[in-house]
Amino acid sequence: MSDDIEAIRQRRLEELQGRMTQEADQQRQVQEKIAQIESMVRPKLDKKALERYGNLRTVHPELAVQALLVLAQMSKTHITDEQFKEVLVMLQPPKRETKIIRK
Repeated sequence: MSDDIEAIRQRRLEELQGRMTQEADQQRQVQEKIAQIESMVRPKLDKKALERYGNLRTVHPELAVQALLVLAQMSKTHITDEQFKEVLVMLQPPKRETKIIRK
């Protein structure tokens, strides 16, 4: 009985380790792709846009990746800080208007 339980535990542990390895590999691949895109886009950014991207990457990494993908499509030209700001505004979700009703 205890051998059966130990075998089940061992199989479960191996399954979890396999999943963790797969997730780590996927995460590494995503990071490599981001680094490739970033190396393509960074030279196209002007000084202020590059600084803004660095700040954004530190504070909101997910938004920085989204912006990076949009900038990659624009990367045939030099990208100014104003253009980068426009991309960030475009990526922001629409804000809901809040109304306060007084009785």
